[in-house]
Amino acid sequence: MNSNKYSLSIFILFFAGILALSACQKANINNVEQIELTYKEISWDDLLPEEEKQIQENTESAIEASIMQSFGFDIIEAKMVDELNNQYIKIPGFIVPLEMKDDAVTQFFLVPYYGACIHTPPPPKNQMLYITTQPFVLEDMDAPVWVEGKINVEETHSNSMGTSGYSIKADNIYLY
Repeated sequence: MNSNKYSLSIFILFFAGILALSACQKANINNVEQIELTYKEISWDDLLPEEEKQIQENTESAIEASIMQSFGFDIIEAKMVDELNNQYIKIPGFIVPLEMKDDAVTQFFLVPYYGACIHTPPPPKNQMLYITTQPFVLEDMDAPVWVEGKINVEETHSNSMGTSGYSIKADNIYLY
């Protein structure tokens, strides 16, 4: 009889352990917090390496220097900021459509000022971002937008409009 009581006690303890483990797992699943991506807001100056920023001390901003370069004033060879690679960022800019599907944009350059790429030469590659996205329709293509996504440091796209030194697969695009 003692062996039956012993077996029954083992069975009860085993069953209680399974119930406790199941309750803990359910509690953990229910208490898991959703991880929300946060995007670091950057400016166009942040896309310039330090040595390029130092050379531009005599200019008002990277945008002014970019405009100067677009008119043929060679300030410095455009280099990228490698530390930005694979970061989730948020940056404002203007859209230069590259590929459309019906009325929706799917690929574009994001540039720091309105009219970039319309006039030649285009901005330097560290002042152009190549953006890929799900098709979206923007009512006013002249309006500035925010782009959120993961930035990659690489020469990704080159055509008659210019060459980009950075790319982003956009998670979100919305008006500035």
